[in-house]
Formats: sequence, structure tokens, C-alpha cells
Amino acid sequence: MVAKRKLQLDPQVGAPVPRVRPQLAQSGSSAVPSPAVALQDQLSVAFAIEERWSARRTLAFLLITCGASWALMIAAVSRFL
Repeated sequence: MVAKRKLQLDPQVGAPVPRVRPQLAQSGSSAVPSPAVALQDQLSVAFAIEERWSARRTLAFLLITCGASWALMIAAVSRFL
């Protein structure tokens, strides 16, 4: 199960706060940030900017699409009976 993380924003700049993950030091290792963590940070910023649907719009979409599919199924079944 994947835990959902909240995006922490820097109050002064409004940009995401970089996360620091502790790592064990190994011989020959350098302090290079993980490409996976950088990609996750970029994606969280991109999705934070994207406008989300309101609950009312989501509910209306569900009611219309589900209602239309039920109406089509009932019409198809009643035609064969």
C-alpha cells in the first residue's frame, strides 16, 4: 500500500521544500541526489499546479455517465425480452 505524501511548501517562496533522505555512507559513494526522488518532487509540483475538479463536478459526471450506461443496458435488455 502506498502512503500518500502531502506537498510541503516553503512559506516564503511557495516552492516545494526539498526532502533529505538519510543514507548509509559506503566507500566510494558521493552526495548525489537520487534521480527517483528528483522525479517525484517534479511530479508533485506539476500535479500541485494542475487545477482539480470540484466535488460537485465529479458527482455530476458520475451521475450522468452511470445513469446513461444503466439506461443503455436497460434498453438493450428490454429489447430482447
